[in-house]
Amino acid sequence: MRSCFTGSKLVITGSSDLTARVWEASTGRRLHILDGNETEVHAVAFSPDGEKIITGALDPIVKIWDAKSGQKLIQLEVGGTVTSIAISPDGRRLCIGSWDSAARVWDLATGKIEQTFRGSVKGVLSVAFSPDGRQIATAGGDAIVKVWEGNPDLHPLRLQGNLSNVLCVAFSPNGKRVVTGTGLVNSDNNIRGSGDRAGQVWDAASGAKLFALTGHDSGIGAVAFFRDGSRLVTGSGDHTAMVWDAAIGRSLVVLTGHTDSVCAVSVSPDGRYIVTGSHDETARVWDAVTGRELFKLSGHTAPVSGVAFSPDGKWIVTGGHDRAVLVWETPNRLVRTIKTPIEQIYSVAFSPDSHRIAACGWGMGMVWDTLDSGAGREPITLHGFGSPMSSLAFSPDGKRIVTGSLDGAAKVWEASTGRELLTLYGHRTGINSVAFSPDGKRIVTGSHDRTDLIWEAA
Repeated sequence: MRSCFTGSKLVITGSSDLTARVWEASTGRRLHILDGNETEVHAVAFSPDGEKIITGALDPIVKIWDAKSGQKLIQLEVGGTVTSIAISPDGRRLCIGSWDSAARVWDLATGKIEQTFRGSVKGVLSVAFSPDGRQIATAGGDAIVKVWEGNPDLHPLRLQGNLSNVLCVAFSPNGKRVVTGTGLVNSDNNIRGSGDRAGQVWDAASGAKLFALTGHDSGIGAVAFFRDGSRLVTGSGDHTAMVWDAAIGRSLVVLTGHTDSVCAVSVSPDGRYIVTGSHDETARVWDAVTGRELFKLSGHTAPVSGVAFSPDGKWIVTGGHDRAVLVWETPNRLVRTIKTPIEQIYSVAFSPDSHRIAACGWGMGMVWDTLDSGAGREPITLHGFGSPMSSLAFSPDGKRIVTGSLDGAAKVWEASTGRELLTLYGHRTGINSVAFSPDGKRIVTGSHDRTDLIWEAA
């Protein structure tokens, strides 16, 4: 039996007899029987003002009752067996934990879901609000307690209407637009899918779709803006990269030469060069205006899935499925080879000051000094995922790193220590790409669930 007091006047109990009962605390007199449940009632709570009663049962249903009359007011369909319920101190929100590994926050006035937190792999067994209502704690069957930002104002903006899985995302340099690439990824992590409208450009403030990028013959797996925002470049499963007019989506030049999917792209700070990474195990440097191939960067023994120019333009970093990170002096001199424990590196990035590089892949991420100074400083390791990290990016000030994972979570880390700062849950399936806005205040994530979410990064 579960029970709950409100002030000192009423007590509510939930029982295996499929009912909840309201009692007068001073006399023990039964006031109401709340029936109509089909399974055992094992979670009960009062609203802070004592006017509402919330009950949860073994079925995926939560009921809200009027405490004075005993009449049912609202019935909420949850996603799994209800394990725990909690009401925010202001009485406006209800948090429900369930066996489907989710905690959901509902608006009590409307009965609508505001937020969904997913984190435990073995069910959410208990939930609680902080005294100020800004945070929510969840405890799971995996013996992990997590604290989440509970402010509904931080609910992400959702970009909906992609035609396939979102494989890549990027903010424009002024932060006003987001570009996404969509497609499919086969068992070899190769890009497939239709090229028809595989790229989409969105308004970052409203989430409105502005126009499509049409020209590739397969899905788009990589995208990057030029620093001045006038152009952008995409990489595709059709073995090409394309440069576009970012204002209207017109194709300007096609980069042809790779013999397999182009899965990574980056633009030099001065806009003169583009570097691409491909499943053909090479990276290549191109003239950004003419599309002419200038250099082939050979050194990897597996697909090259991550490439980046340093912000100062002096370096190029490439990462591959061979667990190697290679640092090149622009345009094509190999200066450092880092053998990592990361299986299948998916993404690489430079810090804004160009002094550090980061890479992520199967189950972990790592941060190194760009050049080995000989000081013997150990790399920083980002732990905390049970599935591959698919993408990462530094914040503009270099103090944070955001990573996306195929378990549907994005995490924000302190770049100097590797300490986990924040976890963002909102996608139903894996995240393929992440990016910070130019001012560092927002994060965009793109997912297999065909949506992009824009989050407050604070």
